Amino acid sequence: MKKLKQVLLIARCGLHSTFTDTRMVIPLLLIGFIYDNGVRRFVESAKSVQAPIGMFEPFILCMNDWKYTVVFLLGFIFILSGIPRVNNEFYFFIHRADKLVWLFGEILNVIVSSFLYLSLLFLVCLAGGAVYSFPGNVWSRYVVDYELVYKAKASHNITIDDSVFRYELPFKTALNAFLLMFLCLVVLGSIVLLLSIFGKKIIGLLLCVLCIGFMVIFSGYRSWWMWFFPTSHGVISLHHIYIYKKEMVELSFSYIYLLTAEFVLAVMSCLALKRKNYI
Repeated sequence: MKKLKQVLLIARCGLHSTFTDTRMVIPLLLIGFIYDNGVRRFVESAKSVQAPIGMFEPFILCMNDWKYTVVFLLGFIFILSGIPRVNNEFYFFIHRADKLVWLFGEILNVIVSSFLYLSLLFLVCLAGGAVYSFPGNVWSRYVVDYELVYKAKASHNITIDDSVFRYELPFKTALNAFLLMFLCLVVLGSIVLLLSIFGKKIIGLLLCVLCIGFMVIFSGYRSWWMWFFPTSHGVISLHHIYIYKKEMVELSFSYIYLLTAEFVLAVMSCLALKRKNYI
């Protein structure tokens, strides 16, 4: 019980330091950009052709359009720049608590930060589309018939890719989109945490940026190389190629990949921290 309290204390201090940092303005601005250029335009376009959208469709759109996905992930990089915060508190916790207790506290910090950041976007999308959406578990006519009926009349050229809506219903798609992106964020955070133990936090942040860049490059060619990067597993639209009517990679594989990657990174962090000597 004492160890658990210490883990929670370290996580709470980490979260307080992270979300009170002035750099947090940048992720908020980027979510504002996603709302203004994605959610708002999506709703306006549906309104212009008088075709209501599903309540989760704005969120599904933002999680499967590469522009908004990249912006969202870059916002998380700014959050990771403050995890873990190596200052006087860091050395205090390392000496007063067990090293592994500190590590688990920081992992919890990453998990909660990932959940809060993703939940903020989810709520923004939900609120932004609430004025012209319905709660049913069916895809809207605007999304399904966009290419054939609405594209020429819509005020903005924006919709959900058919590689997303032709496979699952909206509720399940939104749930998978949330969970996969959440796991992706946690893995990115664990990469930074592992490199921070070696004093190479900048390299960890650069690796995360490279993961985002390679996802964009390789996904453009539908290359299998993109599946080496955790960011690709967080985007549902990349799992399907509708032209060939098959899954390029099953969602279950992405869950296994991300969970395994997180486990391996956690073990590597434990081993690295045990060998590290903080004086």
